[in-house]
Amino acid sequence: MLRRSCMAGLLVVLAFLFTFAGCSDNSTGNNKVVGDPNAPEFQNMKAAIASSVDSTMSIMLRFAASPGRVAPQDTINLRPDWGVLNPADTLLHNFVDGWNIVYLGLTTGADYNRTLVDSVRFFIENNAVDRYFSYHVSKMDFIHHQTDTYKGSGDSHQNSSTYVNVDYTGYSTSGGTLDGSGKFVWDDYYQTIAGTVHDNYQFNAIINTVGFVQTVSQPWTPGMATSGTITLTATVTAAEIEETWTATVTFSSTGTAQITATTGNTEYSYQMTPTYE
Repeated sequence: MLRRSCMAGLLVVLAFLFTFAGCSDNSTGNNKVVGDPNAPEFQNMKAAIASSVDSTMSIMLRFAASPGRVAPQDTINLRPDWGVLNPADTLLHNFVDGWNIVYLGLTTGADYNRTLVDSVRFFIENNAVDRYFSYHVSKMDFIHHQTDTYKGSGDSHQNSSTYVNVDYTGYSTSGGTLDGSGKFVWDDYYQTIAGTVHDNYQFNAIINTVGFVQTVSQPWTPGMATSGTITLTATVTAAEIEETWTATVTFSSTGTAQITATTGNTEYSYQMTPTYE
């Protein structure tokens, strides 16, 4: 079934995104002003990018580590990774037009609800669809959709949505290639002296030919990205002020990533080592 959600990391991202970063007087070859990636005022955005990369890749690599859990032949093993369902929760599995669809509705309290839907198609030789995962599978389509609702108190509440749609090609137990996209939206409503305020956060990810290797000896350990890029775009509208960031994440064969982050006319360049949960 579903591996760890990216929402925890996303909320960290959203909390940090609305950040004003300093810059130096240098310029890049594309006429951008060079920002200092070690400047204190950039560290919140730096943490946000790291959290975004780790969260997005964790969803995809945890699925790649054990894709058969979405559609096990022994349905008694179909359960969330975090434990036994309570009586108010719902877990359903269906097979429609080549898609295994798993619906999980969690009620974690009177004020909080979470719904997750995982859909996957398995392809074997000659691009034929197979109902269950097997060692013959070399291609997979995976869609993850998650919504979270927190009622809060009074006029304060939050709604969030996570959507990831990726294709796995050249897949094997040792790795493969990822292409696809992700979209994260968070609406926050809260009360101030002037009345109810609505902040909107949108985060988009484009996954472009990201190669990964899997830790075969530890199937529940996420793998490691070794090539390809992820392009991140974040837009935050808060207190009627909008700010947009873009970041290009390029993975290397050693598992590190080169980051180029831009806001306005300022560009930051640095390296990071992803830590997938």
